[in-house]
Formats: sequence, structure tokens, C-alpha cells
Amino acid sequence: MKSKPYLLTFIFALIGGIALLIFASSPGIGKSVVMAIGVISIIASAYTLLVAAFSKNPHRNVTGEEEAATVKTSLLIPAVAGLIFGLILVCMSEFFSRFLVYTYGVLFLICGFTQLMFITSKMGTYKISKGFVIVPLLIVCAGVLLLVFWHNQELDSTMTVVTGIVLICYGVNGFAGAAHR
Repeated sequence: MKSKPYLLTFIFALIGGIALLIFASSPGIGKSVVMAIGVISIIASAYTLLVAAFSKNPHRNVTGEEEAATVKTSLLIPAVAGLIFGLILVCMSEFFSRFLVYTYGVLFLICGFTQLMFITSKMGTYKISKGFVIVPLLIVCAGVLLLVFWHNQELDSTMTVVTGIVLICYGVNGFAGAAHR
């Protein structure tokens, strides 16, 4: 069976979208989301630090020389940076929650354009329906709307509902597209 790591993206999008819809009316949802992102960053960075610290099998380069120190250093630097970033997010979650809407907007643009590029490049090869383009276009439109028109902090629950719906649509559309592969 072939590995399909891209499916994890769609699973996390569905889980995140459903969680955002469930907790949309909770007070301080933006702060909670920022703290969750910080905790995830801390866990991933701590894991990478442990892997770098306890890695026993050195990597070999083209000529056969061991490169263990280089590999550990290349893992260490981003892991420490991720750890610091996660700690900053957790400690200053109130500050970063104000910028969450812009993060969602950029995320929607990236996800929407990525799906558009993939779908349009595979339309002829896999005979994908043109209807699959609608969801990525709506995701891009939601990203533009969030970035351009969203300046009201009182609408956090509405923004959270919109984000949850868009993430669910992204996940469902991704699974539907993956079924055609």
C-alpha cells in the first residue's frame, strides 16, 4: 500500500473545522486557538530535540563520510526556534489572538491556491469534474474577505464559524479529490 501523507492534511482540516464549529461561541476562542498552536509547536519541537539528542545512527554523505554532527545541528536549530515560538505563543496568546484572523486569511489563500493548482493540473489526466474547482475558489474568496474586510474584534465567533466551515469544506474536497487519484 502506498503512503499517502497528504491525507493527514485533510484529516486535520476536518478535525480542526469541527472543533472550531463546536467551540465557536466559547469566550476567548481566539486565545485558546493560539495557545493550542503554541502547545503543538512545543510538542513537535521537543520531539525533534529528543530525536536529535538521541540519534545514534550517523548519516553518510555521497563519499561515505559520516555527517552525524551536521544532521544533529540541522535538526537542533529549527527545533529550538520552534520551541521558542511555541513558548511565545502560549505566554502571549492574548496579543497573538488579535492577528489570528489574518493568519486564517493567509492559510485560506495558501490552501485554496494549492488545491486549485492541483485540481487544474490533473483535470485532463484524471477526468476530474469542473465542480471540484468551486470549493477552492470559495476558500480563496474567504481568505481575501478575511484579509481585506475583517477588522472587527467583536465578530470572533462569526470568524470562527466561517473558518470552521472553510476547513471542513477543504477537508471534504481534499478527500473527494483523493478518491480520484
